[in-house]
Amino acid sequence: MENDFDFILIGNADSILINLPRPLKGSGFKILVIGAPGMTLLKSRWIDSIIKISNNSQTEFLEELLSHSEFLFSLSGTFLWSSDSIMREFSKMEIPLNLKQHLLPVKNPKYFSMLGSKVGQFESLKDLQIQFPETFVLRNSNSTEAIKFDKKMIIKGDSHGGGAFIKTLDPGFMLDLESLAANWFPIVLQEYVDGILIGIEAYYKNGKLLFWLYSKVESEISTFGPSISRTYLFPSNLDFVPQLTRIGAATEINGFANISMVFDSQNQEHKIFEFDIRPNVWHHVFFDFKIPFGSIWREAEEFDTSLVFHVPKVVYEPSRLFLHYLSKWNLIGAIRVLRGLEIPTFGTGISSSFYEPELRSKMIGKLFLFPIGPFRGNILTILIIIKKIIPDFMKRRVDQSRIKSLILNILS
Repeated sequence: MENDFDFILIGNADSILINLPRPLKGSGFKILVIGAPGMTLLKSRWIDSIIKISNNSQTEFLEELLSHSEFLFSLSGTFLWSSDSIMREFSKMEIPLNLKQHLLPVKNPKYFSMLGSKVGQFESLKDLQIQFPETFVLRNSNSTEAIKFDKKMIIKGDSHGGGAFIKTLDPGFMLDLESLAANWFPIVLQEYVDGILIGIEAYYKNGKLLFWLYSKVESEISTFGPSISRTYLFPSNLDFVPQLTRIGAATEINGFANISMVFDSQNQEHKIFEFDIRPNVWHHVFFDFKIPFGSIWREAEEFDTSLVFHVPKVVYEPSRLFLHYLSKWNLIGAIRVLRGLEIPTFGTGISSSFYEPELRSKMIGKLFLFPIGPFRGNILTILIIIKKIIPDFMKRRVDQSRIKSLILNILS
């Protein structure tokens, strides 16, 4: 197998990489996947080559991966990792620095701390003199006194995404640090800025910002959590572009970045509050918008975003809206998403999210299993009771069987 690729998708789960193969292949790129058993990416028709690591556990996946260090050094291409947590663990391993620099999207080791860490992001952006809301860090819960704030604040756990470890605190709220679970710490406390929530998909190559996509977040799964729909447009104020350029050059980013900002309506300026150096589920939208990503990435042409978004485009992420509708028991809405229909307030579905047949099949399966939803807790309880009373040798067989995995997938 030749070791020269354009993109290398790597991780122990499909996660945020799942929608990238078709758009990347459609842009003329050669793709390698380094994955684990059961991943949809390993079966994708758009992949040129695959390498299967035998274990899905993140730590064991990385340990087995590192047993092939010589081969990894021989690979050329841009590595796109499947999650913040796997990059963070890899960056902290006792391995040669040049191997970390070869595989991670940040090449400057001074800024490895940005990977998978809200605290690391804040400290790095502060070091680079990037404009962001007033922020400070609490390393632990040693303080026995509650903290009172005179401003509305956001509190964020250091290494968790998806909105699960984030809260808003109203002015005058007394924060008792001991009330927070240990896995929140260290925490970032950040001033709440009243304004429009903005998402940026940035594309960097060897530290250079090649191009970016700008969107207004229209709806989210939870407050500051994953977005369901966005309006892509060309912004009236480009004050953030020099900041993104400076961050990329200093940290030497090679890959994709997901940036969250607030447009401060009062001061008419953008403020960055998160800078995740990895793809998100929106990075493939260049394919839907017919943006010539192939020639942009090869630096054969410069791209003017305003040419595409002179009229704002409202789109939704199908898998997220589908699950959102199912969680609300809205069967008709879920079917409309599956059919790829335009939906009021959510816009048009991102068609390139449907290119992997297995993903669509899973969504259809969830639709047919929809009626058991109210009873899945009871079903799971009964199965647990049955497992407790069967002989030990049968328990071992159950744990090793594919039927158990299938049942758990159905009930989830």
